[in-house]
Amino acid sequence: EEEDEGNNTSSYGPFQVIGAPGAVSLSSPVNGSGTCNGAVSFAWSAYAGATSYEIQVDNNSDFSSLERRATLTSPTTSYVASPALTPNRWYWRVRARNACDFGTWSDPWNVDVLTTPAVPGLTSPLANASTCDTTPTFEWTAVSGATLYRIQLDDNTAFNSPS
Repeated sequence: EEEDEGNNTSSYGPFQVIGAPGAVSLSSPVNGSGTCNGAVSFAWSAYAGATSYEIQVDNNSDFSSLERRATLTSPTTSYVASPALTPNRWYWRVRARNACDFGTWSDPWNVDVLTTPAVPGLTSPLANASTCDTTPTFEWTAVSGATLYRIQLDDNTAFNSPS
């Protein structure tokens, strides 16, 4: 004898099947850029449905010796390196996590933390020298990595009225 199954129906609400997130997009610092501030502020775009983000920072492009690793709760989409990163080339990547799992890593970017240049050594004219030349040539030792030199002249040692 067959039962009437028509009376045993139940209704279900809509549901959504979600998978792990895709890769997030990195935004700053721009890939290949440089900064003199070791407290680098890393930022990326939000990923819809993300509950957290993981960032990795390393001085090796294969992330084999992680220097920094942090997990940040969404909606946070930035991380400031603290303590400050030392002068070096740093690689970084980020991945999102949702209710299912971590997603794929972003493509890694790199940023160079630069060092403040050394002080050049003044070589000419000599300290306390006198000259009749109204257009003297000023010379100094080259500083490794310097891209620009700024010279300042003044008639007093306080340099409070430079010319």
